[in-house]
Amino acid sequence: MRKKPYMDKLQAMYMAQTMKPMIVYFIPLLFLYWLFMGVFHGPVAYLPLIGVPIPFWAWYLITYLGVSPILQRVLNVDFQSSD
Repeated sequence: MRKKPYMDKLQAMYMAQTMKPMIVYFIPLLFLYWLFMGVFHGPVAYLPLIGVPIPFWAWYLITYLGVSPILQRVLNVDFQSSD
């Protein structure tokens, strides 16, 4: 129970550090997303094995969830404790 304030402080520091790049890149990425939504009207890919067509927003979500953890490790964006 004594560690809770310390953990809350660490969590707040972590959130602040992860929000900084998001704020800087959010507007340009939002513009690019809007642009790509206009370019890719129909299905952009098909799910393997079942062949269901998926729209751009679903493809973006799937690739983001798959690639984001890999990029975080490669770019060393993980939170490192100084203990």
